[in-house]
Amino acid sequence: MPTRNHESHSASPEAVHRDGSGEIAPESSRGAINRIADRLGVHPEALRNGVRQAEIDGGFRSGTTTGDADRIAQQERENRELRRANTIAKQASALFGRRSTAQR
Repeated sequence: MPTRNHESHSASPEAVHRDGSGEIAPESSRGAINRIADRLGVHPEALRNGVRQAEIDGGFRSGTTTGDADRIAQQERENRELRRANTIAKQASALFGRRSTAQR
């Protein structure tokens, strides 16, 4: 009787796992990522994250695209900057308001 290895392409219970999205994926995809990551000299999780992001950017998986994430980050930076400027303007207004009443 032949033995099964982890590289099997069958959909047997031994060769199937649940990935982060809850979808059933063949065990061989995890092995392939590990082998490729080893050849590239990167951590398998870094490669897996890159593949996942490429799938999102390509429209093959739902999630926040790189472009959307960049746009959100830029808007958050602008929002922080505007809040700081608003706080400074309020403080300056209060300071000048006190000075003008003290001079009267």
